[in-house]
Amino acid sequence: MIIDLLLLVNIIIPVFYAVHKGVGKGKVRINHTVCFSFGFVYYWVLPIVFFRYFPDINDVYYQSIMSMYQTMKNDNLIFYLISILLIYCAFMAGTSVHWNDTNRKISEFKLKFRMEKVCFAFMFFLFLFAAFKNRSILFSGYLSEMERQFAGMFSAILLMICAGTLMHIVYSSEERFLKGIKSFWFVLFLVIAVTLLSTGGRLYVVSGIVAFLCLYTVFYHPIKIQHLIRIAILGMGGMAIWGYLRIGGKNAILLNSIYYLVTEPIYDAYSLVKYLSSYQIALFHIPVSLSSSFLNLVPTLLFPKKADYIVSYEKLEYYINAPLGGGIKFCII
Repeated sequence: MIIDLLLLVNIIIPVFYAVHKGVGKGKVRINHTVCFSFGFVYYWVLPIVFFRYFPDINDVYYQSIMSMYQTMKNDNLIFYLISILLIYCAFMAGTSVHWNDTNRKISEFKLKFRMEKVCFAFMFFLFLFAAFKNRSILFSGYLSEMERQFAGMFSAILLMICAGTLMHIVYSSEERFLKGIKSFWFVLFLVIAVTLLSTGGRLYVVSGIVAFLCLYTVFYHPIKIQHLIRIAILGMGGMAIWGYLRIGGKNAILLNSIYYLVTEPIYDAYSLVKYLSSYQIALFHIPVSLSSSFLNLVPTLLFPKKADYIVSYEKLEYYINAPLGGGIKFCII
């Protein structure tokens, strides 16, 4: 009973808070509250809802996770649901603080994009270099673990181009978003996005698109709810179809794509369920692995042996698999 109550609370509070902070007069501002609330429910709560109320879904991978879920102690699950509820409450508390620089108009950002053409030229040639060096993996679909490491170059460049595009929009056009987005920056963003999609990657492409939507709806014009629904259907549907095609799917593409869209958070919850069913959650835990992961921010060119100093979860005696790219290791932090 307490688990059902916690699940209900963990859904109702984020939904109502997101509506309160992001929706008004039939329009939506896709701000940080809306984004965090959606991700919170979709990735942290929805998988538990499925495992608890829909245990008989006929899928081999689903049943493999379900078998681990059935061995999970209720105390661990309750502790997890209380923990994420407290995390969301901390988020609400932080959001409720009125900082001096919040709710500003776009015209108040005194941003000067210095050396814009030099930055663009550098990133453009960096992309050409990465494309030439990794030409063998382009338009090859889903990649192996080793090949994904090379595709990471495109991800990093895409994020830099996305940041450059956002800065260009803010600096060049205070009133008209479309005027600012019609630039070589955005064209290059689209080219690299297609390149990254050709290798099977979707995460950073979607992140970039969401960043543009956030900028537009928060600082320019909130979007009507019906328009947002259409964008969500087209965007999530397109990513779901691509996700199905990248693993070689050919039969009943539309139905299978919908299935993969619904079950994506469930597959990403593999490591969560594995942890909760195998280990006891510690009340206090020093984030050794997480802290050492920040070394990845240092370019390999400057610190070639940085991988030797990053503490893996296995070194901490947490043996958790994350197949199908579901690499989010909950609770260990």
